Amino acid sequence: TVKSVSGARSYVVNLKNSSGKTDRTEKVTSTKIILKNLLPGSYKVTMSTVDEHGRTGPMGKEKTLTVPNTSDSKAPSFKRLKVK
Repeated sequence: TVKSVSGARSYVVNLKNSSGKTDRTEKVTSTKIILKNLLPGSYKVTMSTVDEHGRTGPMGKEKTLTVPNTSDSKAPSFKRLKVK
C-alpha cells in the first residue's frame, strides 16, 4: 500500500532486478498494489504518478523488495493415516 497523491489518476510501478534491468512496469489505479509471479530475488521498486492528462510525474524514492526462496506457508499435517 502506498500513500495516495493529490491529483494522481493512476500510478506507474517499475521493478528492476538485481542486475538493474527493468523486470516489470505496471500501471495501477489503486494505492493497494499486488505484485504476482515474482521470482525469488531482490528488486528495486520505484513509482510515479500519472495525472488526468496522462502526464507522468517524477519517480518517488526507490525501495528494495526481497522475494524469499521459500514460502511462509506451514507444512501439511496428516489428519488420519491408515495402513492396510
